[in-house]
Amino acid sequence: MWIANERSRLWKLCSYWTVVTARSDYRL
Repeated sequence: MWIANERSRLWKLCSYWTVVTARSDYRL
């Protein structure tokens, strides 16, 4: 159960980081 929770958290973090990186690249 906790494994799925960690995977979901990791997915959110990854997607969030992708958005931040894309936004940063766009700004540059």
